[in-house]
Amino acid sequence: MATEGHNLSAYDKSKIPNAEDMRFGIVVSEWNSEITNGLHKGALEALLDCGAQQEHIKTFHVPGSFELIYGCKKVLP
Repeated sequence: MATEGHNLSAYDKSKIPNAEDMRFGIVVSEWNSEITNGLHKGALEALLDCGAQQEHIKTFHVPGSFELIYGCKKVLP
């Protein structure tokens, strides 16, 4: 893998715009929830760390990977 051995959780916060006035949608697959729940938690933590407001983050759960596209269309109309 191209990312093997790289810490993808490390980012330079100074290069990311403040997310205070932005809205976000996160689509989470329920399939393999042990992994996807961890990814969801990490995404939420990163957004909140960059100033996003909890009420501006909408999460939409879908059953599997095929439904991710549908979820993206539904999460932020």
